[in-house]
Amino acid sequence: LLKYQWQRNSVAVPGATSSTLVLTNLQLAQAGTYSVRVTNAFGVTLSSNALLTVNRPPVADASATQPLVIAPLRCDATVVLDSSRSSDPDGDPLHYLWFKAGATSPFATGVVAVVTLPPGVNPLMLVVDDGLATDSQGFTVEVLTLAQAVERLIARVNAQAPRSQPLVATLA
Repeated sequence: LLKYQWQRNSVAVPGATSSTLVLTNLQLAQAGTYSVRVTNAFGVTLSSNALLTVNRPPVADASATQPLVIAPLRCDATVVLDSSRSSDPDGDPLHYLWFKAGATSPFATGVVAVVTLPPGVNPLMLVVDDGLATDSQGFTVEVLTLAQAVERLIARVNAQAPRSQPLVATLA
């Protein structure tokens, strides 16, 4: 009859006495070196160690990308996609993938990517991968034509300017 006692960092894991060890809802505190001590009427043996690391997912952050860009005359706009605010709580190296909405293949890679986008609203997705887990963030970049940009500027100036009175009323 075999008896089992699982250990983490050379300390018995309470209640872990079956031939397999199942860990659920892993937390950082469960990381460590695991082994099992097996005993029977003839003696005791200790397994080799297995190292368990717990990976936390990265955080995708495309907020450094300008959400509004003006295109030159009759051209698509050059846009800088910037994910430099993305991070990984474990300090793992990250891979950056940029997707157009609905696409299965990235149209750009890298922490910073320079791309061209057509006028209009461009829904995009940033996916950050640390090799074990991913995170994604959807966002939009709106590309305005020069005429649209001028129209918006005029509307903003008119909305913020104090209501002027006719010159005659001012002189009176």
